[in-house]
Amino acid sequence: EDINRKTGYKRGLAHSLIGQGDVLVAQDDLAGGIRLYREALKLAEGSDEPEVLTNLHSSFGVAELLQGQPQPAITDLQQAVDLAIQRGDHANASLGLSWLARAQADQGDGLKGIATAHRAITEAQNQLTPQIQVIAALALARLQSKAGSAAISMKPLQTAEETAQRYGYAPLALEAR
Repeated sequence: EDINRKTGYKRGLAHSLIGQGDVLVAQDDLAGGIRLYREALKLAEGSDEPEVLTNLHSSFGVAELLQGQPQPAITDLQQAVDLAIQRGDHANASLGLSWLARAQADQGDGLKGIATAHRAITEAQNQLTPQIQVIAALALARLQSKAGSAAISMKPLQTAEETAQRYGYAPLALEAR
């Protein structure tokens, strides 16, 4: 971060701030993470940096959802998804859709959330990272379970757990279990 500040490299500094914000959010310091995201947004405003903006809107959306604010989360996550899809970035589109599905369900629209989770799975199938595919499968299963859906199948969860174990994604394997 210091080098980016000293050299005036705004794109690098914005990425650095987003990453630091993500760490704070993971440590349950949502306000601290959002503060860094806002600083990154000031750097990214007016720039043509779709990757930075995708990551920024996605991070904002996750933090807002974790704060119990599904409506702002939906707005930010939808922007992140739109930017990712425009760039053909299936991994970030799938991740954004997975979180967007949760936000929609938290907003009270479980059926829309399930449809969005299905879109996350479709996007995940268009990229090669197994982790993204597991995350999308878990998002769908979580929402189907929450909705009391009889359509939930154990087979996709077993497949997600096996894939997560095979690639060393222990927390995801545990969630699938």
